[in-house]
Amino acid sequence: MVVRDKKVQRTVLSVLVVAVLWIVGGRYMNRSYKKEVLNRKKMYCYQEYWGTVNPVLFVKKKQLIDSLVEYYQGIEKGNPNPVFNFPPLSLPYDTCVYILGYEIDSSVAHVICYDDWGKQGSFVKGYVYIHTLHDSPPPKEEK
Repeated sequence: MVVRDKKVQRTVLSVLVVAVLWIVGGRYMNRSYKKEVLNRKKMYCYQEYWGTVNPVLFVKKKQLIDSLVEYYQGIEKGNPNPVFNFPPLSLPYDTCVYILGYEIDSSVAHVICYDDWGKQGSFVKGYVYIHTLHDSPPPKEEK
């Protein structure tokens, strides 16, 4: 009976050690990743195609990048209401984004935005059209 109790104790202790290491390691990795992201180039996403500052649409999946580019190129060509084939997700124009990288053709940038996204968490990653990125925040609108 004593041998069985020692096996149970070892198993329970092993599970507890793994759980503690998992929690501590996860927090460390999360902090490390966020620190690395915050050291990347900081920019702002907004568009002024219709005269005023507007939020930017973005996509989360790489497969939707072509649709995003077509949408914004349609606007640039003068189409006031181009069709889009992706979920209408937008980034707040007064919140900065951090550049994670660019796609091969440099038409979109992979970005991360830290904000209160409700059930989605504290950040979102996605792809934005390159011409909607700016070095400075949007201009203040005059009243």
